[in-house]
Amino acid sequence: MNDEGIFVGVDVGGTFTDFTLIDRRVTREPASVAYHKVPSTPATPAKAIVGGIVELAQRHRFEPRA
Repeated sequence: MNDEGIFVGVDVGGTFTDFTLIDRRVTREPASVAYHKVPSTPATPAKAIVGGIVELAQRHRFEPRA
């Protein structure tokens, strides 16, 4: 499966880091949308961001890349 068509938005907050995933791999319209939330890590925000993306990748079967 090609991972093109996966888009992830991130909102880092004080309590939670929120993710919105848009999956357009299979169908172009309408896209599949999923939401995910992890506890924020204020001292190291990247930890929550990376952890949340890894969880999304496992759940929605895609390979994260920059």
